[in-house]
Amino acid sequence: MLDSVTDTTVSAADLDAILASIFLTPEGKADPYPGYGTVREATPLHHSSFGVLVAARYDDCNAILRDNKPWAWAES
Repeated sequence: MLDSVTDTTVSAADLDAILASIFLTPEGKADPYPGYGTVREATPLHHSSFGVLVAARYDDCNAILRDNKPWAWAES
């Protein structure tokens, strides 16, 4: 897993690798916060190649969870 990113550009493949590490490795499960921080700094909404949309910012997550409308906007 990438512990820190000094370059502000992180590829979608890098973000997918970070997310996979968070969910699939004991180290990622034990301390997911650096990985989440990298995702949050890279993009507010990541469309993963796993077919999952990942909202990384608190305000975005809060808005999504409180919104009862379908997520048609997220598919574009």
